[in-house]
Amino acid sequence: MQNIVNEIIEWQEEIFPAATTKAVEEKLEEEAYELWSALYNMDGVGATSDEIADVFIVACRWCKMNGLNVQDIIRDKMAINRQREFGPELANGDRKRIK
Repeated sequence: MQNIVNEIIEWQEEIFPAATTKAVEEKLEEEAYELWSALYNMDGVGATSDEIADVFIVACRWCKMNGLNVQDIIRDKMAINRQREFGPELANGDRKRIK
């Protein structure tokens, strides 16, 4: 995973070398909205997967700008998730967090 993250960051730093943290945050907001829109409008797997990738790409740059390692923060968050308790499975397959 670290290889793709490094590739993403190198590309972004080459194409957008002067991007500020604020600019990256605004782009992340834009891409998150496009993902939400693709899901809401049921644009299909292709369009939705493109938007997921865009969010990840911009999030990688934001993490780098803020001194965060993508693998570390995902690993840390998964450790938290593994400690959580969830309620019974709902009809749609989801389970709501109870703790």
